[in-house]
Amino acid sequence: MRPLTLSIAMAVFSEPDAPWSRSYVAATLGLSKDSLSARLLIEGSALTYIIREQRLMRTLFDVARGKSLHARNGFASLERRNTAFFDCFGVCVEELAMISQTGQFELSDDLCQAIPVTRCHLEAGNASRYSTSA
Repeated sequence: MRPLTLSIAMAVFSEPDAPWSRSYVAATLGLSKDSLSARLLIEGSALTYIIREQRLMRTLFDVARGKSLHARNGFASLERRNTAFFDCFGVCVEELAMISQTGQFELSDDLCQAIPVTRCHLEAGNASRYSTSA
């Protein structure tokens, strides 16, 4: 990761609820907005992507550690956070919380077929149990 991109990513991860914007980042780093944009362009990074990605990573980190499911982590609403989280990781926040607590989750038979047979055990009904410790 590039130096400026890494600095911004670490700052957003540390404080996801801060009012991250081009102006805020430039002021925080002591740069002009144009200089910030130019440096990010040189590094091949986009500020909005860094902010979104780090807010999602913070949500993943917090929920996996058993922290509150209700922290918005900088998103305008829980609904927006949950939609972005599902789009990024393919599971909802509540499912991740269950996985982190139990080490297991349920898959439909269709999804189960994509997982190696040795890790997928059929149970009663249309669901299969998958253990993350297997």
